[in-house]
Amino acid sequence: MKERKETGHFPRRGRRARGTGSIAAWLCLAGLLAMAGAGCGRAEKHFEEGEKLAAAGRYDEAVLEYREAVRLDPRHTRAHNALGIIYGERGLVDAAIAEFRHAVLSDSTYAMGHYNLGNALKAARRFDDARVSYERALRVDPRLALVHYSLGNLYFEIGDHPQALRHYEEALRIEPEFIACLHAIGDLYLVTGMTDRGLDAHRRAVGLRPDLADPHTRLGTAFMVSDMPESAIHYFRRAIQITPEMVEARVNLGVLLAARGDRDAAVEEWRKVLEIIPEGAFADSIRKNIQRAELE
Repeated sequence: MKERKETGHFPRRGRRARGTGSIAAWLCLAGLLAMAGAGCGRAEKHFEEGEKLAAAGRYDEAVLEYREAVRLDPRHTRAHNALGIIYGERGLVDAAIAEFRHAVLSDSTYAMGHYNLGNALKAARRFDDARVSYERALRVDPRLALVHYSLGNLYFEIGDHPQALRHYEEALRIEPEFIACLHAIGDLYLVTGMTDRGLDAHRRAVGLRPDLADPHTRLGTAFMVSDMPESAIHYFRRAIQITPEMVEARVNLGVLLAARGDRDAAVEEWRKVLEIIPEGAFADSIRKNIQRAELE
């Protein structure tokens, strides 16, 4: 074994007292550990401050605190994860992927880090890599319904319906009142021709949260694509009663009203949409609908 060279911590000349070298080495190591511990403590304070700022919606300032946390402690898993979430929400997908990778490299048992990495990779259309990350999250904790749901969405998007169904069913087995998953499995049933099962899944979601507009809108859409316009109209109107700003319900209601010849009522719905979203490409498409209806 190659002899270690002396460093400035030890005298270069003269006989060293027996045992003092090892004591000095341990003292040096203890000092380094103490410094590292102090850095980690400061990192945690910056992370906690970042969490407070993020909760208050002050994301630019939160990013600065999280960055300082990972500068002081490069293995601060939660700070890397928090940075990744903010970057992802801002559309900085590559930066988000890098932060989530740091998080799971720092702690391979951090299931939500693997899950978030999977989401970022899916956003980058890297489906195989996303699948691997989701599966790693499930190896850490097989009962994460949210991860099964996201895997189901991934398989649905790439057209692997049997695998999508398997993961949706597992998510619902773990969390039977998972409303988003009920809508997802309902859509899958509709796409694969199982209309009754699809409508039942959407109905279950409405039954769980009859106070929310979105489940009524999703059920209305399910009836609409199943060529049951009167039922669709009923649920779109119910959604609008709950939340008048429910744009999707108003747009689809207008389409169905126009299709059955009630163009004035359709135009009225679309004009209300323009009051909610007056500018942009979507608003321009609604104006075209109105123009066509008024010309007919």
